[in-house]
Amino acid sequence: MAVSNLMFAQLTTNNFCVKNFYTNMVFIIGFIGVFFALIGNMYWYRIKGLLKKNGYNAYNFHGHSSDLGNFQQLINSTNDVSLKNYYKKILFRLRVSIALIVLSAIVSVLYMSLFYAKWDGVSTIFYW
Repeated sequence: MAVSNLMFAQLTTNNFCVKNFYTNMVFIIGFIGVFFALIGNMYWYRIKGLLKKNGYNAYNFHGHSSDLGNFQQLINSTNDVSLKNYYKKILFRLRVSIALIVLSAIVSVLYMSLFYAKWDGVSTIFYW
């Protein structure tokens, strides 16, 4: 009788640790996505500031897609090579951060679809 109680306690503890691990991984992946969103937002508003400084119309709360086209025009019209390279680096970093946001969202959905199942509206974790 004592052995079976010990085994039950050990099994319950192991499942609790596994459940916390999978739940923590979802939060970590979400935190990484939010981090890249903040980095991307920083670069996007840096681009808006550079556009305003160079005479383009850049609005803070709308027109984000037109800002990319205007910034590409600014890069092409700049004659200074070092400034042109600086602008290209900012645009590249913005594109990388957007790609990493999308990648973290995909990984998060795939991770949750592998380890979570829905029964009666309650999320339950699979134990492999």
